Amino acid sequence: MCTFVTAVLSKGADAAAIRSALGDPHEILRPIENRKVLSRLEPGSAYFRAREGLCDCGVALGCQADAGEESDETPHELAKLRKKGWGEAKIKRWLEMRVKLRSRRLHSADVGQRESVRWWRMLIETALREGQARWFALLIHFHNSPLDQEDIVWRREERLDLPAVTEDLLLHLEQDVLYRFQMPRQPRG
Repeated sequence: MCTFVTAVLSKGADAAAIRSALGDPHEILRPIENRKVLSRLEPGSAYFRAREGLCDCGVALGCQADAGEESDETPHELAKLRKKGWGEAKIKRWLEMRVKLRSRRLHSADVGQRESVRWWRMLIETALREGQARWFALLIHFHNSPLDQEDIVWRREERLDLPAVTEDLLLHLEQDVLYRFQMPRQPRG
């Protein structure tokens, strides 16, 4: 089906205050009654569709999680070029050009992606400040069933203090990891 970004608010958080602070209350944090997911969360937590839309396929969150991986196609492509009679010098130039083009594509896409993840950073910060959430979590998952029926088992949970939530971190979020954001603990003095 599709990729969706879902959110979890800690017990006692004010979803209405978050919606109000960020704009249209019908587009942000729509509750999802998924008993399978809720059973894996702390009692009193609330589960939401992070923002309204058809789906979150192509969303900037996590879009660079595997950006460093080289295509499995390269050895196959090199074999085809050699079969066509290309020499090693020509193949080397082709590979260098390919790296340059990929770098340019990533850089231009990166600008738009960074603008997009700023909204997500603002959502996290608003949930923790205006919504008075002890913590706020995001989960990126490819759904094969309706949101209220999907049996999601996340691979792990990561807890991150708000200052650690950078654009780069958000661009590299992995699917099926529950990212739990919180304000840093104040030292007792």
